[in-house]
Amino acid sequence: MNPYTGQIATLKAMQELSAEQQDGFRELPGNLNAAASKVLGGRKVATVSLKSGGKLSKWAAAERRRDKERSHNRIAKQSRKRNRA
Repeated sequence: MNPYTGQIATLKAMQELSAEQQDGFRELPGNLNAAASKVLGGRKVATVSLKSGGKLSKWAAAERRRDKERSHNRIAKQSRKRNRA
């Protein structure tokens, strides 16, 4: 699932996508497989609402938050390095 766009795809569909289209997709944790298969409903690709409040949208929000924290930590580290010099 891509936590920024809400697109969700099966593994077979992921193999058919180009590398550029695969960018941003992440593997879902095992506890969300049932929710993912329900959303897909037999389709190869589907879109999840990122504002629905469901399990998948909450996971996507947590992933975006985690990315933001990592980015902030990286920038802060670079800033500290510059300030020491």
